[in-house]
Amino acid sequence: MQHSPEFIATARQASSLCQQGRFQQALELTETLIDQSPRQPGLLNLAAVCARQLGLPDKAEAYWRSAIEIAPEYATAHGNLGLALRDSGQHEEAEAAFRKALELDPNNLDAMTNLGNLHRATQRPEQAEAAYKNALRIAPENVNALYNLGLLLAELDRPDEAATAFRTALKIQPNQADVYNDLGNALMDRLRFDEAEEAYRKAIALWPDYADAHCNLGMLLLERGRRDEAMAAFHRTLILAPGHPDALNSTANLLSASGHFDKAEQAYRRVLTTRPDSAPLYNNFGNLLKETHRYAEAEAAYRAAVSLQPDYGHALGQAVTCARSRYDWSRADADAQAVVRALEEDMAGIPALMVLSLPETRPEHHLKAGRLTAKPSLKPYLEMPPLVDPALHRTHERLRIGYLSAEFRSHAVMHLLTGVFEAHDKDRFEIHAYSIGPDTGDAYRQRIERACEFFHDLHPVSKIDSARQIAADEIDILVDLSGHTGDSRPAIAALRPAPVIVNWLGYPGTLGLPRLADYIIGDAILTPLEHAAHYSETLAWMPHCYQPNDPKLVIGAKPTRQEAGLPEEGLVFCSFNQAYKLTPAMFTLWCRLLEAVPGSVLWLQHPGGDSAIDNLLHEASDHGIAPERLVFGPKLPMPEHLARLQLADLALDTFPYGSGATGSTVLRAGVPMVTLLGESYVARMAASQLRAVGLPELVTTRPEDYFSVAKDLALNPGKLAMIREKLAGNRLTAPLFDTAGFTLDLERLYQRIWLDHERGIRTPITEW
Repeated sequence: MQHSPEFIATARQASSLCQQGRFQQALELTETLIDQSPRQPGLLNLAAVCARQLGLPDKAEAYWRSAIEIAPEYATAHGNLGLALRDSGQHEEAEAAFRKALELDPNNLDAMTNLGNLHRATQRPEQAEAAYKNALRIAPENVNALYNLGLLLAELDRPDEAATAFRTALKIQPNQADVYNDLGNALMDRLRFDEAEEAYRKAIALWPDYADAHCNLGMLLLERGRRDEAMAAFHRTLILAPGHPDALNSTANLLSASGHFDKAEQAYRRVLTTRPDSAPLYNNFGNLLKETHRYAEAEAAYRAAVSLQPDYGHALGQAVTCARSRYDWSRADADAQAVVRALEEDMAGIPALMVLSLPETRPEHHLKAGRLTAKPSLKPYLEMPPLVDPALHRTHERLRIGYLSAEFRSHAVMHLLTGVFEAHDKDRFEIHAYSIGPDTGDAYRQRIERACEFFHDLHPVSKIDSARQIAADEIDILVDLSGHTGDSRPAIAALRPAPVIVNWLGYPGTLGLPRLADYIIGDAILTPLEHAAHYSETLAWMPHCYQPNDPKLVIGAKPTRQEAGLPEEGLVFCSFNQAYKLTPAMFTLWCRLLEAVPGSVLWLQHPGGDSAIDNLLHEASDHGIAPERLVFGPKLPMPEHLARLQLADLALDTFPYGSGATGSTVLRAGVPMVTLLGESYVARMAASQLRAVGLPELVTTRPEDYFSVAKDLALNPGKLAMIREKLAGNRLTAPLFDTAGFTLDLERLYQRIWLDHERGIRTPITEW
């Protein structure tokens, strides 16, 4: 059919407007032409393209179907109809349309690529990959197919192949900001930070207002320890896109990490109004609330995350921790079952420290929890080759020991360990400390800096650069004092920056992954040989006790009972373990003791946070115990805490997560402690300490025996006095408080570990 020159000119103008993105004008012109000549498939296709871009799917579909009705062999219309059907969720019909287009035109690259996109969107990665590669076989320089193939490969956790696809696309068409951005993401997944930063900056150079690229650059800078630059990148993102959820979330995380909790909370609440369906946001908000001891609100945030994403292991575990931290046991059984089920289903991210406290978990669960807790974040580090090849590591005149910790400050671990740093033989050992935590400047930090020959502040340094520093220092044995706790960075150990890595003291159990540590330091009670299968590490025993002590911890003058908030009369049971360690079963046993010992009180550490005391008093009331029988002591600096502990008569250990540093503290203050021995590391710590201080008679193996021993001592003042006198005498000579002797034994253990390494063997070290 012949058309007038004016008709043809108008059609060309409409097509040009469509290409310029001026879809409304293009559609109006096209529809005017369709009114004049309704049976023109090309015009119908053009109108449909404009309608789809304007968000008019029904109109677009109708135009394409009209074009196909007029020209059944019109492959382009079939392929475009597939797009409309895909947009409306009609996936089977969309696939049929794409395949019809390819039947009519086997070399239709758009239909081939769109079919791949449909397969990708409907979780059929193999078919998607085949479709993209078919398109590339026909046209190797098809940028659209290359880009979408790269996105698919990134989703399939094949970042190296994804990066190759993106780079190939950029060689063909260099000015693609989105491809540079996705290339940066793929490189980040492989920890290739320099190349990733270059890619993000190129994306921004091409498109200065590219909010996602600014945000991704911020994430990279944060990973590299460049916090100020990261914050600037997030700030720029929020100028460009004020509601950008990732930038708001990251800004809030940074504010929280810097102690700006009020501003962080405002940022979290702001982003949650725009993204109420984001489980990670609720999880991070929960982290902030937990950090500020608002446990009820934190628990609600974590449970919201789990409701949105049932396999969110970290949120599940932290919700349980928050409930237990406020003595809310209303969901204890259901929570424990959920955690056990999650571990058995290999759910990643569950905080391993929380798992240790559940009576329902067994050592095999602890092993699995260690493996799973950091699985998502550790994956790229575990895939990297070790930084140090043990076969090429040279021998030094002095054995180089590196201590890695986030807690070189006044902290439970350093209350035990600082004396060892000071006692090390510097003629035979070169001692390095690697700090990955903030510099508090307190007395312990200063002592440790003075005691260690080399002190390296790696807090502002990225994980990979921290590991490279350790490798450059040619450390022989790296001792990880943090493991899976607090602000630890297990990625550093995963990079293997030393030929031998030891897990000790900070995390009370196995790290779960052989690559994270070769040995775990324990003793015959803590880590018996028959429990070796419970550990991913090889056992290495100290001769007396796994735990050191600081000889400079001075016990001050004992305050009065009134000053400590205790009644003037009555026996004082005490337990200053953290609230989440207390279980309903153990509290029931303690209430039985209070009932059996008239006038006695239970002295606990104030749990902080909201409603915890009320919850525990309610539990006590249910057991017939009056509220005045429970006394809560505030958290005090260690000297004052040691001083007041002298007022206690008998310490009661928790189970299954017992006393670590807390146990040594009460024993140092002269207070006997009754413990219940279990199978796990955490259920054997106090038993190890009691043996090392000469009081094995206070170690029990059944709950009823625990009750009987504690009751007997409480009701027999003479017997309790004899135990206290024995403890007072033993403190002067027993191995538990012999820091100099402990350090010599530790150095002998290091030498034995190193000798075995040089011989190429690694077997349990259990003989002295």
